[in-house]
Amino acid sequence: MVRHRGSTVMQNRLAARYSGEVYLVKHDLPFEARSNVIGFVSPEYVNLFDQIDADIRIKLIPIN
Repeated sequence: MVRHRGSTVMQNRLAARYSGEVYLVKHDLPFEARSNVIGFVSPEYVNLFDQIDADIRIKLIPIN
């Protein structure tokens, strides 16, 4: 499965020490067996990814 911009992915056991890490995909990425797509960011908010860099902290809140 291609990891599209806006996807939320988690590294699986194949990623060894990175297993369990969660990433937001800022650019479309090819399939990788070490990653599982676990969700997505609503399309209306994906453009905010351009404002996120290594110094920005974000908080993910579930939608009820």
